[in-house]
Amino acid sequence: MAPRNQMGRFQQLLLILFVHLVAPSIAIPANVELDLIFPRANRTYKPVWPFPVVFGIRNVSQLWYNDQDVLEFLFSWNLYGYNDTATRNIGQSLRGTQFGSAWWDTFKQQREIGRPSDGLFLHVYVARRDMVNATERHFRLTYATELRRTCTRNYDLNYNPKTVFSEDFIDFSTDPDAAEFPDILSGGPCPTYATNFEVADSRRDLTGMVCPVMAPEVPSPNPCGLKVDETIAARAKEEILEMAGCPNGTWPDPEGKLSRFFCNANQGTAQTAVYPVMMAFLSAIAMLWAIV
Repeated sequence: MAPRNQMGRFQQLLLILFVHLVAPSIAIPANVELDLIFPRANRTYKPVWPFPVVFGIRNVSQLWYNDQDVLEFLFSWNLYGYNDTATRNIGQSLRGTQFGSAWWDTFKQQREIGRPSDGLFLHVYVARRDMVNATERHFRLTYATELRRTCTRNYDLNYNPKTVFSEDFIDFSTDPDAAEFPDILSGGPCPTYATNFEVADSRRDLTGMVCPVMAPEVPSPNPCGLKVDETIAARAKEEILEMAGCPNGTWPDPEGKLSRFFCNANQGTAQTAVYPVMMAFLSAIAMLWAIV
């Protein structure tokens, strides 16, 4: 009779063979890059409401092989405000006031919406706190990404999935007397590079799940491959105004009328006051729920 440990290893070999027979390697490469479109580093903006955070992800749809096989990629960001640059430069988020945060991942996208369209995926969100009346004027936007469950091309029985991780931040300021409004196009056509990676191949782990095989070398960053133009700005502004509860309004508002409680579209219409108040009420409820 074969020793128990030899039998166990033999069973593992059979399982690996079975997995590779019924679920062969998926050989669709993916070259993904995440860039920060707004805000930009070391700029001073006039505080307006709402204040957006906009990222662009190129080729993220390549992480979908089909409805069942989706590579697990996620990114998150946090926006903190400070009263002075010295405190901000310490880099401890707990010393600042959190103005906003959000996260996005491929699994959540698949559950709620499905595979995104090819090309540029735009992530648009707005700060929860109002920067116009805030005492904090110095801000740090931190962001991080994870590509989970990666494996080597020739993984063995001791397969141990790895997470490819990246993180970075930018600093910026606000000033009521600043001349620059936070326009999507104001930073120029090239966004700020955040991260990129290339999946050269895929394998199946012992559970049958897909694990991405990373390319031997990380591709060179190419933020200017994403041109921030009028089309992207229009898409971002549309989502910003939807979140403001003022879909037909103007953003940024040079007169400063657009606020949580006032829509600057079609003065005198029902949308002007009722919809923003309703959205502000729902936002407040959501914030209280998050605290609880």
